[in-house]
Amino acid sequence: MDTGLLRNNYTYYEGFEGEDEVVLTLDADSDMAIHVWVGYLDDILREPVLNGSEWTGLTRDYHQAEGAFSQEGESVTVHPEEYLEDMKKYSERQFDEPETAGAFQLIVAFLEFAVQEKALVRIQVN
Repeated sequence: MDTGLLRNNYTYYEGFEGEDEVVLTLDADSDMAIHVWVGYLDDILREPVLNGSEWTGLTRDYHQAEGAFSQEGESVTVHPEEYLEDMKKYSERQFDEPETAGAFQLIVAFLEFAVQEKALVRIQVN
């Protein structure tokens, strides 16, 4: 993996400055960070599985206004394994916006790297 893609990457936030952004940062290295427009996350997480199983990861946080998406709006530190597993549930989804697929791949790559490095991840919504 080219870690350069994970270092202060604003690709999926450029052009949306001033709108909500989701920032994922390695807890141990603040330069390893990706910035994603919340609209792409909305496209990824829309219509979550409603099969009676508990939501986890970003699906739970986003739809239940928990973690970084809570009213407090504070950054939270998470174990990336749960979040990666949750994101992989959306790998077959057809997205509304063509750019969402790239944002999805970047989020998955970031979480995979964090798992590989055994690093915690900070998530913040600005």
